[in-house]
Amino acid sequence: MALQLCTCLEFLESDPALKAPTDRATKLHYVKHGAIQPKPADCFKRSDDGRCFRSDWYLRFPWLEYSISKQAAFCFHCRLFALENGIPCSGGQVDTAFISSGFNNWKKALEKGRGLRKQADSQSHAFAEKAYRNFMQATPVDSQHRPVIYLKREIEKSVVGRNSSKSPDAAAHI
Repeated sequence: MALQLCTCLEFLESDPALKAPTDRATKLHYVKHGAIQPKPADCFKRSDDGRCFRSDWYLRFPWLEYSISKQAAFCFHCRLFALENGIPCSGGQVDTAFISSGFNNWKKALEKGRGLRKQADSQSHAFAEKAYRNFMQATPVDSQHRPVIYLKREIEKSVVGRNSSKSPDAAAHI
């Protein structure tokens, strides 16, 4: 399932280093916006060893986000869905580097079993990605009940309408 980009102006200056929302409506807006992926190479500062984040990593890891303020990478799915009230939802280890502190060890970014590849293969990431898919497919409880409420109201209207045509005060007894 591809991330959808939101076109609203409030996300122009978004930063994955900021605390992720917990309420459903705001989280849904973040999900519609998609991962924060600045593209200009000049915003990726080089570390002391001359390495920096590379925007082509977004293609390989579509969940990848980048914080210009922290000069670090984050995981979109894990940031929004790996923790519930600060507790790992998966029951396993969660790498906070991709959720709150940010990952910036560019030398190890693509090494097997480390960095971005380790994150992509981790159990907690798989769980957060599944939680993301479930969130996208879920119907809010209030909207699940709308058809039932509408149907009940229509039935009440028809009963009241039939009874009122039989006797003027019959509708008052319902």
